[in-house]
Amino acid sequence: MVQRFCDDEQALCSFDNNTVSMLLSPLRQLRRACCHPQLVKGGYLVGTNNSRGHVTMAKLLDQLTKKAQNDVIEALRVLVTSCNGIAGVHQIKHQWQEAADMYHHVIQLWEEHTNDVIGVDRLPRIHTLENLADLLEAEHCSISGRTLRDDNLRSEQQSSMYIIA
Repeated sequence: MVQRFCDDEQALCSFDNNTVSMLLSPLRQLRRACCHPQLVKGGYLVGTNNSRGHVTMAKLLDQLTKKAQNDVIEALRVLVTSCNGIAGVHQIKHQWQEAADMYHHVIQLWEEHTNDVIGVDRLPRIHTLENLADLLEAEHCSISGRTLRDDNLRSEQQSSMYIIA
């Protein structure tokens, strides 16, 4: 469409109103999308079953923030589960140090998010504590980098289990 008007010397005032409107239409639509996403045909409408309903910008921002928060929580779940799985594979391969490092990494992840709304679920925490405690109690000579917390893994695991029940 724009290729018809690629003469650099042609002034904007030389176009008729329909042509100017046709050229500016995508820019208007972009402006509307930036001001309020609902104003764009086929645009994003958050959390309403009624497609004719209106959402204020504050409500839209709130819903987008909640969606982003849920996405982060789910990503953290996937990360913790993957790290626990990789640690298990290292145990199967008798790579004790790598397994211990992965379990310590999971503990570090949940400690980073202890006071956040985003946190690690209890069941993966219990799984991590149980498996790391088993690994360290087996006293594999190749494990280094023990932490002060490692001596209390069983009691921490037991207290987490009572909270679930």
